[in-house]
Amino acid sequence: MTASHKRYVSFIIPAMNEATMIVGALDSIRRLQPSETLEVAEVIVVDSGSVDATSELAQVAGCCVISASSGNVSASRNLGAAAAVGDVLAFVDADCELPDNWLLLCGEQLNDPQTVAVGMQMAEPRSNAPWVERIWHELAHRSYPRLGAEDAVWLATFNLAVTTNAFLNAGGFDESLTTCEDVDLGYRLTQHGRLRFLRNQGVIHHGESRTLTEFFRRESWRARGNWQLLKQHRTSLREIASSLLPWGVIGSLLVGAVGIVWSGLAPVIGALPLLFLVVRRRPPLAQWPLALVLQTVYCAARCAGMLRPAERVERATATANTWGGQRQSETSIDRDAPRLAETR
Repeated sequence: MTASHKRYVSFIIPAMNEATMIVGALDSIRRLQPSETLEVAEVIVVDSGSVDATSELAQVAGCCVISASSGNVSASRNLGAAAAVGDVLAFVDADCELPDNWLLLCGEQLNDPQTVAVGMQMAEPRSNAPWVERIWHELAHRSYPRLGAEDAVWLATFNLAVTTNAFLNAGGFDESLTTCEDVDLGYRLTQHGRLRFLRNQGVIHHGESRTLTEFFRRESWRARGNWQLLKQHRTSLREIASSLLPWGVIGSLLVGAVGIVWSGLAPVIGALPLLFLVVRRRPPLAQWPLALVLQTVYCAARCAGMLRPAERVERATATANTWGGQRQSETSIDRDAPRLAETR
């Protein structure tokens, strides 16, 4: 692809009370290495009623700020997409930081005319991160092998580059889904082309759970959309397995616990599905006890969330970004720094 075929990228960041995080996200976009095929056209921040300095910080950085109703991130992303001018839509969460070569790597994948969307894996948490964050990365996000790219059936929206045509043809995000909207969009995008998952480096995500209680509450909330997603994609074996597996694990553990009355082997047999989930992710042997605990809590949270919808877990607005030992505050943005691309 030559320079004359360069495509323009509209970054879309949904945000609500993200003043302590959004500066890092915007700085990471500003630092992106130039690409021969992709160029940043604009950064759109869709503010859902923030009561902190989120909107002001975005405006100072040169972003286009759009106001939206709170409570539906799908609607916020669709609103940003409707206002975008780019040939490619880059959805990024406000609590994420992109690696410098993110645009380059996405551009390489989107050079393939069959590819319509690209996403990158999550970066490893810092070494002194809480155990919940570190163990969950081992179970849910660590990649084997850790380099290259592979086809995917869906891509998480904490970082997602999708061609505008494919996004529009797929119908955008389903605003009836409170959660699991990224999975649903991915399934529909596969009807229009390939989805590629990048295992190179990783995107820093500051929004991961830090305590066991927060983890349970957040996973319960994320399960809100499971039944609706299963109903809409009931022919997907992957979705059937994803929705029913937590029930199988918890049910097996309960049967094993009750069966101890008749046989001492019952708890061991009942724990086999749980052991399988942990073994297949290959965490270090020393992490196995905590991995078993966390995987159990995950399955219990998913079951609870499907039975009774949970409320969204909001991050405390006073929490500052301490990734890598550096702290940023609401006033850390440099008003004299080069402004992000702004077209309106």
